[in-house]
Amino acid sequence: MAVCLKPGAQLIVSDIPQALQQQWGVDAVERAVFDQKVDGGFRDGVLFHKHPNELRLFHAMSFGISVSVEEVFADKPVSRKRKLFSALLPGR
Repeated sequence: MAVCLKPGAQLIVSDIPQALQQQWGVDAVERAVFDQKVDGGFRDGVLFHKHPNELRLFHAMSFGISVSVEEVFADKPVSRKRKLFSALLPGR
């Protein structure tokens, strides 16, 4: 499934596996912001609120991680916790 988001969309990332929680310094459920790298093949990812300068690419995430859109733009909220996709492709 493909989902198009603009950088800055507010997300809830959940079901983060223990190994990634430890690697990234996050909890099982975290608030994040969608962002993109300027260059490279795999560029879509999230900036967790705890680590706003470290882009975590979707490509590096494992199956089972859920991402829900909280807000697309601050002045145009979407329905709360509307799950757009729940399984991301593994990065390896």
